[in-house]
Amino acid sequence: MARRRITKKKAGIKPDEFISTWAKVIQYFYGNQLFFYITVLVVIAMAVGIIAGSFLYFHRQTESQEILNNGITLYHSAGSSEEELGKALLVFETVAKKYPLSKARKIAILYQGDVLFDLKKYDESLDAFTSAERKLKGPFKHIATKNIGYSYEQLGDYEKASETFKRLISPNREEAYLDLIRNLEKAGKKDEVKTYAKEYLTHFPDSSHVPAIKEKIGETGDN
Repeated sequence: MARRRITKKKAGIKPDEFISTWAKVIQYFYGNQLFFYITVLVVIAMAVGIIAGSFLYFHRQTESQEILNNGITLYHSAGSSEEELGKALLVFETVAKKYPLSKARKIAILYQGDVLFDLKKYDESLDAFTSAERKLKGPFKHIATKNIGYSYEQLGDYEKASETFKRLISPNREEAYLDLIRNLEKAGKKDEVKTYAKEYLTHFPDSSHVPAIKEKIGETGDN
């Protein structure tokens, strides 16, 4: 009785098929060498571009920060000298214009507002602080908002100043309450003065300003 031969199937490509496939790949390469060379060159160019771009980005970040720091030093040593303040303003304007993608630009715009405020150019300081507020976050944004309020106050627009300071008040911000109450009083908003004065007394009962705030409440008819 003849024994039946059982063959085992092997998964994958047979040796001759494997060689044939690579032969086709090699043949395709030699037939399209120009395409492969161009592809390699494009990939290399892209890699070099990315590396160069990253280097330039970090270089400009560092450069802009150094210029900003020089401007800040100049600003703090300027005092009330209009000439020196003008020099500091020029530095901040340079950072803002020359380095549009830098982190330093946002702070430079904030400092522009400070210098313009010190120069009593309140319309311009208001524009600078408003621009900075849109770009900044955290503590710096808070500073920009506060300075918007001060600019409005110097311009005599006490209602807008009050609305600005209302955005800043909280149980741990005594200065914001004082700024708000002061501007509400200037705007003739006696009822609101009383409302926020009471809030102030609740949040800051031990403040040295308590007697003055109580006096304001008395002036609005709440004895």
